[in-house]
Amino acid sequence: MAPILKKRSMGFAGMSKKAGSLCMNIYIAAVALLFVSTAVYGGIRHFSPVPFWDMWISYIPVPEHLNLGDFKYLWFQHSEHRIVFSKILFWIDIAFFKGHTSFLIVLNFLLMLSGFALFFLIIGSMMPERKNGSLHRSILAVIFCGSFSWLQHENISYAFQSQFFLAYLFPMAAFYFLFRSPPARKTPDSFFYISLLFGIASAGTMANGILALPIMTFLVLLQRQGYVKFSVLLFASVVVISVYFLDFQANSQHGSLVKSLKEHPVQYFEYIFAYIGGPFYHITGRKGAAVAAGLILTLLSVFFAAKTLVHGKNKPLLYTLPAFLLYVGGTAFATAGGRVVFGVEQAFASRYSTPALMAWNALFVLCCYYGYDRIEKSRISRWGILLLPLALISFQCKVFEDKAEVKFERKVGALAVELEVHDNAFVERLYPLTDHAILLSKYARENNLSIFGNPLFKDVKELVGKKTRNSPGHKGIAHIDRVEHLEGDPRYMRVSGWMFDPVRREVPEKILLVGGGTIQGYAVTGKPRPDVESIHGEQAGLSGFTGYLRAGMGGSRIRVIGKNPDCFMELPVDAPPFTFQFDTGLNTANSPAVVSSKRIVQSQYREGGVYEKEASENFLILGSHINGDGDLADISIMARGGEELFFRTGPVVGRQLFKVYDPAKKILYSGNLPLSNNWSRLSLSPDLPEGEFMLEITDKGASWGEWSAVALRKD
Repeated sequence: MAPILKKRSMGFAGMSKKAGSLCMNIYIAAVALLFVSTAVYGGIRHFSPVPFWDMWISYIPVPEHLNLGDFKYLWFQHSEHRIVFSKILFWIDIAFFKGHTSFLIVLNFLLMLSGFALFFLIIGSMMPERKNGSLHRSILAVIFCGSFSWLQHENISYAFQSQFFLAYLFPMAAFYFLFRSPPARKTPDSFFYISLLFGIASAGTMANGILALPIMTFLVLLQRQGYVKFSVLLFASVVVISVYFLDFQANSQHGSLVKSLKEHPVQYFEYIFAYIGGPFYHITGRKGAAVAAGLILTLLSVFFAAKTLVHGKNKPLLYTLPAFLLYVGGTAFATAGGRVVFGVEQAFASRYSTPALMAWNALFVLCCYYGYDRIEKSRISRWGILLLPLALISFQCKVFEDKAEVKFERKVGALAVELEVHDNAFVERLYPLTDHAILLSKYARENNLSIFGNPLFKDVKELVGKKTRNSPGHKGIAHIDRVEHLEGDPRYMRVSGWMFDPVRREVPEKILLVGGGTIQGYAVTGKPRPDVESIHGEQAGLSGFTGYLRAGMGGSRIRVIGKNPDCFMELPVDAPPFTFQFDTGLNTANSPAVVSSKRIVQSQYREGGVYEKEASENFLILGSHINGDGDLADISIMARGGEELFFRTGPVVGRQLFKVYDPAKKILYSGNLPLSNNWSRLSLSPDLPEGEFMLEITDKGASWGEWSAVALRKD
């Protein structure tokens, strides 16, 4: 009789159990390392120290208020939120880290890590007997990858966003410690008071934080934890909510919850499900997939909440995650009330991925808890869990996207604010109102705080107009490509070009524009210039510069002086072959100076192609807004020196390109159309030589508000 061989225990992909366990651990470690390392890399690659958007109203003014003892400012609203803890962190960043904001980016990563640590504690408390199992490690790996997913990149790389993490960490911690307090104990203990502190603190994160205490009150009542605990939480809820809405000012730009629900009920709930299912939109690119996923999460949350009511009597910590899912659901419901007026697609903003990812992590843990035995027995289920993070890897690769152009534009915007130049095209990429940005930053600029203490921008306003010695260093290579008039500021011209030090093979950090021995302007480098790179090598890839030159220097020669490394070159400042006169309206229709519609060479622009479908008796109006903002089009028109046409743009500019060709078809000028919400006049210089010049406008703007139009004389 043949000997009976003992069947060897097989595990991971048919290997021996020991070898399979080792391979699985290596795989888990590799995937976790991939997610955290790419997230850190993305945080570094996408980082810019220039304050952006909301930072101008709730970060930049912090030292001005707190240094003057105005601590009430911490409680002042930011939109509908009271971001008390974030403002404290902003003050720490400016007071101790000179407002570089890298401290805040590091803090964002620590908060993400804290989120994972909280899940780690919750999972360990829910499944203490399974802490050493391979499935337990797989569950933690999925949570870890979700915690560091690049789906939430706005909250990772944007220094302002600490409150978006705190608004979910504090309530989750409050629920966790609440259920660490034994329900059988009817009087408060230390865990209960820690929970209470987190619940109160939640109101100082974002507006949705006020939901934490009422949810805690309801759950204590549901668990019958005693009159004292219930009374304390009920009292705290009433006081915190009352204080929160004391002197509260609703955001007039946002919708009303009741009105939105009454007027847009279908879109309202579609927004809620899209908000919760947002990660699936970023993975699939389909709105329907996100809405369906959000609906599934909602139904499963209700299902597991019901199971918890049955199984949670002897294990109160099971209530933690259903309570958190209720909190996220309440947040989505409230957010829809104010944001659905902007469209359902607004729910897919990257910043909303943080609560959505945390909700999916919570649901995943509940699924694994209640189905642990079945999952452990099913190889397909175990493999499915291990492969879950791979669904997020394609989006994780977006950390490698080149953000050099964006970072450069922000530097130019910061330079404009420092010089108090009203260059809407660049400042409004930082903050929507140029005048307001200059006003809000006055204290910071005067005291060299935040970005205005950075050596690149520090005291630049005082530098312009000062005498300077002979050019330091050696001769570099440079070129001025464009000199543009500014819509909102006749004192300066915007100058763009490139500069490179061929000796040290480096790009200068900043550029002085000197004329007559006096500093007449200033520019920053960092714009990608692949054309220059192809000639001078990889080191010249970011040699492009943009800055501001006093308007009187047009038509003269200036010395372009690069700093760090030091080099210089003398260049002519060719005045643009045209001028702009803004907000003139459509007039002088019968003037022979207005270009005739018969001079159109070719046009993809269409009659009436403006947002308002405008028409005129005397002008032929052609625009790129044919079916919507996403239309792309171009138009070419012949004109002579001294002739003019009218133009206007949508509220967003930057991709409406404008070129002027001389009679020999050589490019005389290449730049962008400036922002012009009303009809403005573009006049070719009467000093241009004889001959026909071709004006070419190419509208490449495919996003909201990106369109352009021209008006020509009807003939």
